[in-house]
Amino acid sequence: MVTLKQRAHNETVIHQQDEMDGTRALKVLKYLRQTIPANIPRSSVRALEKLPAKALSTLHAGSDLRQITEDPQLRNWLAANPLPSSKASVQTPLFQGTLFLVQVTFVRPSLPDFSMSAADIQTAIAYASLAVGPIQRYAWQYGPNSVQVSPNLLTFTTAPLSGNTFNRDDDLEGWVDTIVQDNNLTNACVVILHDTNPANSPTHPEAPNTSRSGYHSITDNGHPYCYCQVSGQSLTVADKSRQYAGVLSHEIAEMVVDPNPSLHNPEVCDACFGNCKNVQFDLFDSNSTFIGGTSNPGSSTAPPFTFFINSIIRPSAFDPNSPDGCAVAGSDLTAVCVYPPPGVKGELLSYGDDGTPGNVSDPVLVGFSSWQQFKFLFAGRNAAGEDRIYAVNQNGELLSYSDAGTLGNVSDPVVVGFSSWQQFKFLFAGQNVAAANRIYAVVA
Repeated sequence: MVTLKQRAHNETVIHQQDEMDGTRALKVLKYLRQTIPANIPRSSVRALEKLPAKALSTLHAGSDLRQITEDPQLRNWLAANPLPSSKASVQTPLFQGTLFLVQVTFVRPSLPDFSMSAADIQTAIAYASLAVGPIQRYAWQYGPNSVQVSPNLLTFTTAPLSGNTFNRDDDLEGWVDTIVQDNNLTNACVVILHDTNPANSPTHPEAPNTSRSGYHSITDNGHPYCYCQVSGQSLTVADKSRQYAGVLSHEIAEMVVDPNPSLHNPEVCDACFGNCKNVQFDLFDSNSTFIGGTSNPGSSTAPPFTFFINSIIRPSAFDPNSPDGCAVAGSDLTAVCVYPPPGVKGELLSYGDDGTPGNVSDPVLVGFSSWQQFKFLFAGRNAAGEDRIYAVNQNGELLSYSDAGTLGNVSDPVVVGFSSWQQFKFLFAGQNVAAANRIYAVVA
């Protein structure tokens, strides 16, 4: 007899497998729409969107094309033009920009407007602001990237829906384009959360075919976005009941690695999120220090943590020949997913020192990547007595940063010196005999 606990576990595995299949299925659909020649009836192409995600995600991996389409012309084209396979390395640039979370208000005829609460989306913003630190460090294994989260909650109200449903091409992607345009966003990824738990929630009919929990994609106008389904209200950052954090971190990570979705690029979370019966999450404390991993953040055996993310597979373990994006055969499925975030070239780390032997350890990551670009970098105090980090950039400007001691906070400098600061042989801070804070420089 199958117990309720076993049934819930089985449904979770199926749910995660659907998510994995759906991400690649969406890539396949976009690729086919762009590639299939115009002489093949568009009705046959559109019919592909009704296929189960599994059929699309494994298309050409031993597919019976008669199960894919009844159109002989389309079958012949698919047979002659196999889909590109994924590679373990990324073929296109990774994401460099900002995530913007949006509170969407759905307008429906004969039904009240529907939206998630601003409080729940603000919780998701707080979570994402923590999660992007380790995510971008893991993603650096695949290439240079930079991702931050806007603290500002954007709002958007849809035009009246046709009934209580919305689709991806005509509705969702149009909303993303409008959000980007109306808010003058640049280098942005729009993140839309959708609580599907209430009975009166709008439905996304394509979601079962593309993903039951979320997907990332890009509009025809070149705007990346993440669509993530949420299963409840009163969200928390720790999310031990897994209402949103696993899906949100999954889609953010895969978007960062593959912002312009390509069939050549790996889906870096899939092997750790249901593929090969492998479900893994990485746990972190409030300083974003790696604690360990678990297959169930809500388990009583999981160590205390502040937040978790869906694990990201090591590049060396990704199997490009697996249609499901699994780890290579024989891998330790835990070890390839659960490991500390690798150090990233150019990160700014902050250490404490209490003066005892060997105590300087466990740094706080206060600045994300690119700190190696500076000509000079030193600490000091300004005339107001404020502790600052000073840097001279490649343009010769003298920049002044503050450090609140929190993850990735060292950003948004003040330009305190215009040009020519790169000319010096030495540059450092100190105090004169009057205890005035000064910056000293030696001309080269």
